[in-house]
This record gives sequence, C-alpha cells and structure tokens, in this order.
Amino acid sequence: MADRGLRAGTNIAVISHGSRMAFNGMIPSLTYLRIPYFEMGKEACRILDRKIKGLPLEKNYSFMDAEIVEGESTLNQPERR
Repeated sequence: MADRGLRAGTNIAVISHGSRMAFNGMIPSLTYLRIPYFEMGKEACRILDRKIKGLPLEKNYSFMDAEIVEGESTLNQPERR
C-alpha cells in the first residue's frame, strides 16, 4: 500500500480478525473482528460428544456473537504530512 501512496485509515479501510495481542502496537491501530474461538471450540466439543454418544443434535447450526473492535485503520483520518 505504501508504495502506492495509500495509508490505512486515510485512503483505504483495512479490517482483520483475531485478538488484540496479534495487532498490538500496529500503527495505525487495526480494526478487527474479535471471534469467540474458545466458545466455538466448546460448542464443537459438545456436538462431537453428542455424536459419539449417538444422541440427536437439537439443531444443525450454532450462532456466536462476534465483536467489531474499531481501530484507526477504518476511520477517515486526515492525511498526515
């Protein structure tokens, strides 16, 4: 991006997924989607356990809440000179 004169949060919006630790110290701060990986694993284990035991599943899907953590990489920042 830099070689084309583009800056995250100024000319282009950038978003990712992961955890705060993965993006700590980035400039500008990165907007990311916090995904509940631990809860997803627990749900997968619960489903697998029911399958192994031959028990029926209540449903064929699961919904998990994710959170957008807004950083400076998606804001319309004035260009720095």
